Parts: sequence; C-alpha cells; structure tokens
Amino acid sequence: MTAGIDAAAIGARDFGSLLNLCDDLSPGLKKKTPWLKEVSVYYYAVAKLEQLSKLKLPSLAAWASREMKICSRYVAVVLDQNLAMNLDRRLAARTN
Repeated sequence: MTAGIDAAAIGARDFGSLLNLCDDLSPGLKKKTPWLKEVSVYYYAVAKLEQLSKLKLPSLAAWASREMKICSRYVAVVLDQNLAMNLDRRLAARTN
C-alpha cells in the first residue's frame, strides 16, 4: 500500500486508528468518500454486538470480529487510494 500499511497486519481493532490517520493525512476524506460514514456506523454496531456476544455466543463474536476486520481494511484501502491519487496529482503538477 502507498501508506506503508501492511494489509495482512490490519486487525479488527484498527478501525479507530485508521480513521484518525485519515483525519491526520487527508482532512475532509470522511466527508467526500462514499460509504465511509456508513461503514463507520456499521463497524461500531458490529463492535457492540461482538462485545455483547463474546461469552455466550462465541461464533457470533467471531463473525463480528471478521466483519470489523473487513471494515478496518476498507478504511485502509480508502486512505491508500486517496494518498496515491494525491501523490499522482503532485507528480503531474511538477511535470507541467
């Protein structure tokens, strides 16, 4: 990834850190990126479900954890794509 994030290292609990990284590296990304707000709402709902089901429904908790990981990866991809496009724009501006 352009951001230097190892996709295999992204975990279910990395969502908040990745959102903060979006704010730090690409302010306004949350507002202009389709689905990022919806994915955030979904992530936090599934995280709550995972938390509530850990003891009594471990299979549901495992599913929720997988969903949370997918959401975290989505944020990483959105951030990576945005950084790559910004880099491309800067390089194009230099050559013109």
